[in-house]
Amino acid sequence: MCIWKQWKTPQNRAKNLMKLGVPKWAARRTSYAKGYARVCKSSDVQQAIDNKRLASFGLISMLDYYTEKSVTC
Repeated sequence: MCIWKQWKTPQNRAKNLMKLGVPKWAARRTSYAKGYARVCKSSDVQQAIDNKRLASFGLISMLDYYTEKSVTC
């Protein structure tokens, strides 16, 4: 959702989704939809921005971070 908010305008969102492999018609439909949480759960955004891609950007998942930092007895 943070990445989606960073893209700010629907034009940027559509352009960036197309760069990530989403078809043009699906990118336009998704980028003009309302509601951040609702849009981010759509299959188009899930397909474009998945955990593998985020890991390739150098980001770690919250679950991995939690299991690394938590202390178990």
